[in-house]
Amino acid sequence: MRIAILGTGRVAQTLAAGLLRAGHDVVFGSRDPESRTELPAPVLASADAVVGADVVLNAVPGVDTIPLLASIGPDNLDGAVLWDIANATNPDFSLAIPDDSLGRRIQEALPGAKVVKAGNNVAAVVVAEPSTLPAPTTLFLSGDD
Repeated sequence: MRIAILGTGRVAQTLAAGLLRAGHDVVFGSRDPESRTELPAPVLASADAVVGADVVLNAVPGVDTIPLLASIGPDNLDGAVLWDIANATNPDFSLAIPDDSLGRRIQEALPGAKVVKAGNNVAAVVVAEPSTLPAPTTLFLSGDD
């Protein structure tokens, strides 16, 4: 499966490592792909990374999500499964959109996308390598599709 990860930070890299170990074809989407040569998968401009992806994984900070997705364009994400792992917090960890949901706002901005909210309530390393847990567990998913 081809997975485009939007973002190149710690969460994106941790998830990419797990997805690569599982045999997926991973690309990163970045605002500045030329500066990210050390990553374990190709780095493209975000709009280019989502082309042909089976799943688009949003791993950018929550406050940056809607502007990034708007720059990619709703038409480029029509029909895409968009896995959102971001939390809508400011840099000081206060809520960026109190009384609302980042997932709901993404779905509103991208009505043709299949938004799935998952993995934002556990450490990225657990999502990438669930066998590190001592027992089977449940990962909560939320979405209309």
